[in-house]
Amino acid sequence: MDTSTKKTQVIIPIIYDDIRPFSESKAAVRKDELWGYIDSSGKTVVPLNYLNAGSFHNGLAVVAKEKDNNNFSS
Repeated sequence: MDTSTKKTQVIIPIIYDDIRPFSESKAAVRKDELWGYIDSSGKTVVPLNYLNAGSFHNGLAVVAKEKDNNNFSS
């Protein structure tokens, strides 16, 4: 009888509090209330300096650096 096991590969270490879906090979990640971006290898490509971060579209993403009366402003 032949048995095989599937190996699980960790792609992104579990060091983030939240992660959003990848868009244009980057994912927004949150740690300690700040957002930034990682690439598909898990490398930080935009430092976690933002209060909010959106998905990339055509090479750009909307981010917020400060909060103004319950609204985010960039």
